[in-house]
Amino acid sequence: MDIDNLHLSRRAPGWRRTAPWKRRLASALAAPLLLAHAHVAVASDFPTRPLRAVTPISPGSGGDQTLRYVADKLSAALGQPVVVENKPGADTYLATQYVLTTPADGYTILLVSPSLVTVPLLTPSAKYDPADFRVIAVMTRGPAVFVTSPKSRFTAFTQLVDASRKAPGSVSLAIYGNTYRVGAAMLAMQGGPKFNQISYKGVSQATADVIGGAVDVALVDLGAALPLIRAGQLRPLAAATVARVPDMPGVPTVRESGFPDFDLYISIALAVRSQTPEPAVRRLEAELDTILKAPEFRDYSLKRSASGEVIALTGKEAATMFAGEAVRFRKAAAALNAGTN
Repeated sequence: MDIDNLHLSRRAPGWRRTAPWKRRLASALAAPLLLAHAHVAVASDFPTRPLRAVTPISPGSGGDQTLRYVADKLSAALGQPVVVENKPGADTYLATQYVLTTPADGYTILLVSPSLVTVPLLTPSAKYDPADFRVIAVMTRGPAVFVTSPKSRFTAFTQLVDASRKAPGSVSLAIYGNTYRVGAAMLAMQGGPKFNQISYKGVSQATADVIGGAVDVALVDLGAALPLIRAGQLRPLAAATVARVPDMPGVPTVRESGFPDFDLYISIALAVRSQTPEPAVRRLEAELDTILKAPEFRDYSLKRSASGEVIALTGKEAATMFAGEAVRFRKAAAALNAGTN
């Protein structure tokens, strides 16, 4: 029954009938205000329960340690536990797919690298789009390095290049993961050597075979290789950096060795699902900005790996930097996928 058709005597004293169109207009005007209040509530209430920080790499690695440091600080800032979950496997795909099964509410954070872009291009079974994720912070980035055994016939990177050009595929290269595979493709696209690539599950296995002489050279993370270089178990041939590494002043860069446009840095970033509510994203970005720009984080990062570089970007700056690097990796991955490298 329409209440407006009831007799006026049933109304409270002083009641005046409001036309239906006026009530609809009032509701329409109130809706944005209610939505705004809801957003404020999300921003002030988030988070109300523990968060998860998912990493696609094994415990103990450099990226894992950095994530645990940041997760501990983030937990203190948010007043909620931030639990780190390691889900290695399938070149980061297992962790990525797992996060896609969780709600897009800001309570699950994913550690990402350029593999976020390259895996869907190089792995047919990887059914996701990088746009499914929103990068909210870039923590650090680490350069790669070409290394060989101290007993190797190669004592300089230029020797390796010459040998490979004379007999393409004659030089074996140990790599692990799509990121370094794509890095080798980047070098080939600039006229560099085309290696006989041998894939490994991790850096320790790759470097072990190089030290033992089963593989000629390896393209690996400098932070992981540096202790073995200092111990005399690996010989660095060239750093994939813009300038020479302070810890290895006598080692030339790949740029100095005939490829002036080549460098290979692996950024370590944090992302959430792209549909995550804006207030939750802003809260996470604000806290991460404070954590990453604190002197303590820089000191921790440099102590863990002097070869690494602290980026400490959040928000649009982080997303822009990651997207810019992704363009290079996407181009090289597309060339690999087409079989041109």
